[in-house]
Amino acid sequence: MTDAPNQNNDRRTVAAWLRVNHWTPDDLNRAMRAHPGINNAPTASTLCRWLAREVALRRCPLRDMMGFIARYPEPGEVESFIGGIGDRFRQQIASRDEQILARKLDVERQREKWRRDNLAQEWAPRVRDSGPLAGLDKSTVQALRGY
Repeated sequence: MTDAPNQNNDRRTVAAWLRVNHWTPDDLNRAMRAHPGINNAPTASTLCRWLAREVALRRCPLRDMMGFIARYPEPGEVESFIGGIGDRFRQQIASRDEQILARKLDVERQREKWRRDNLAQEWAPRVRDSGPLAGLDKSTVQALRGY
């Protein structure tokens, strides 16, 4: 089967990465599937066939796999790596949920303040505004007007 030249280079890179890190194609598949940012992980059997030059990978799985390898050049043991990804993902979700909850509470506090302010204005006694002479007695107003 004829492949694009870049897939041959990628094959060599992936094979070397697997060899250096003592991972199998199945380990790479499991780690990529555990990673929350990767949606197009090739199956372990497809990866084995791709490394044996029997098939070509589509662009998206190849891009995600090469990005994974570039991001994690020395991932360590498989199980600890997958567990670490899960822990980081759970922490990110928890912090995001806390931020969302804090924003919801802040918006609710602002709404409650707005309601209280509007109710206070609604029930406040009306002050009649009659200009600069408001609050003066009748004789003072007449004297100022010239009567």
